[in-house]
Amino acid sequence: MAIKYKKKWIVREKDRWGTDWYGKRVKMNPDVKEYITSLTEDGHWMCSCPQWKFRRITCKHITMVQHKYKYANYRNWDHPSLDDYEFEEIDPAITGSLADIARTIGKTDE
Repeated sequence: MAIKYKKKWIVREKDRWGTDWYGKRVKMNPDVKEYITSLTEDGHWMCSCPQWKFRRITCKHITMVQHKYKYANYRNWDHPSLDDYEFEEIDPAITGSLADIARTIGKTDE
């Protein structure tokens, strides 16, 4: 039986800039990653990051989406600032890899 998704988000880290030893402005996170975080119809959370895929434990991406969209009430927020990430809700019917989804929603570098 196929999984039915209620909601999906792309979670991506925003570019962070800093200064190197010589005072030059440099990107602090050159390998920005994007992950797909999903909420299934039966209330289970999923993510495409290695933490969830291989260990099946709630990752920071799931926790951030839950916090940002009020799916859970976290009193002691000890995760990265929500300001450091971008959240884009996508059509839950879209499936596949990030590359497939990017092509579907028209965000390719081609």
